[in-house]
Amino acid sequence: MIVLALTGGVVILPGVVPHFFCGATAGVIGNASGGVRGAIAGAFIQGVLISFLPVFLLPVLGDLGFAGSTFSDADFGLSGIFLGVLAKNGGTLAVSLGIFAVLALMFALSILKKEEKAD
Repeated sequence: MIVLALTGGVVILPGVVPHFFCGATAGVIGNASGGVRGAIAGAFIQGVLISFLPVFLLPVLGDLGFAGSTFSDADFGLSGIFLGVLAKNGGTLAVSLGIFAVLALMFALSILKKEEKAD
């Protein structure tokens, strides 16, 4: 918050509940995949993401009529920025193609993962 205030940016007051629950989830998953280092890194990166992603999301939501409002989850921030940039640069068609491309990628990755488990 100090960095944002000193640089003249919008100061986002992060919520305690999203930091606790999202950070705890990232810590548990990080611990399962990387031990104590993974837990620390996962929770730290999640905390940084949900603190700073809303700053980049604000202009996108302003274009949609929600100026000055944002949400503090990393998944909402990333998907909102992605879809907002598509909407700004290509309109409704670009947003639709972007959603279908992401769904096709998820579908293809799930099929590849199932084939790896079968082998």
